[in-house]
Amino acid sequence: MDPDRLGKTLDAAIAAWTSGDAAAFAALFAEDGAMIVPGRRWVGPAAIQQAAADFFKDYDAAIAVRQILVQGNRAAVEWRWQETCRQTGASEAADDVIMVDFKAGQIARWREYIDRATPEADPGTAVGEPE
Repeated sequence: MDPDRLGKTLDAAIAAWTSGDAAAFAALFAEDGAMIVPGRRWVGPAAIQQAAADFFKDYDAAIAVRQILVQGNRAAVEWRWQETCRQTGASEAADDVIMVDFKAGQIARWREYIDRATPEADPGTAVGEPE
């Protein structure tokens, strides 16, 4: 599969998270695509859209991408994730690696490995934050 096309799909996923667009994020997934985070799994665009929409009701997200590696129909994304509660303003950061499998240009599997305990001290400026 074309690495540029996979990269554009990942860019669209990042843009959807930082703009709070659950529908745009879910549209990137295959009909049987899965999103997996520690302790949770959603299958299919409708379930993924609902999970993202539920998150966006309460939180804003900022992302600073550290690296993206693409090989064949797979990609690995390392980023710093920061979520801010809309109600309280409380913010939490995590380092995250996402393994993404693609099928026919769509996301077949999005598997996150989140580290909230030991995020690096200086992640750089996150997408969507002023520099």
